[in-house]
Amino acid sequence: MKSPMDRREHQRLVRRAVELGRAADPAAVPELADMLRMPSAEIRRLAASALGKLAAFGADPAAAVSALAAVALRDPHPQARQYALKALKAYGAAAEGLLHDLDDLYVEYWGMEGNLDYQIGMLEKRKLYQQAGKKLVSLYAREKPRLREALRGKLARFAKLDDRAPGP
Repeated sequence: MKSPMDRREHQRLVRRAVELGRAADPAAVPELADMLRMPSAEIRRLAASALGKLAAFGADPAAAVSALAAVALRDPHPQARQYALKALKAYGAAAEGLLHDLDDLYVEYWGMEGNLDYQIGMLEKRKLYQQAGKKLVSLYAREKPRLREALRGKLARFAKLDDRAPGP
């Protein structure tokens, strides 16, 4: 995989993430959490996988879930997000609230805003999402030239709002 990092440092961290996942040492959580912030998607993916493996060995669930949440919600690389979600599932109850929030998040692309019938349908569909207790991220045709950036920004705002929500 391409990485913006120095090749040797990248290879060292790839090996280290794999090693930490195999070592079954829960004390590795902070180091793996740091790796989740690396510029390399491969390193983030391997670190997420390693954190998931450590759940069975008594890793601190709060620390692991906190570190994995940012990757699961906002990572630009689909495989890194996928591995973070899988790792979160390994932490069971500690990640349940976050996983539930992810299950209730829907993204809609509203591509025909100028059409009156379409706008009525949009309003009806938004109402259905709200009545069902679903969280909705809306994207619009005017955002199409910068769709990826718009989606990332809206997902990041969603995650920040969730961080401020009172806990159980």
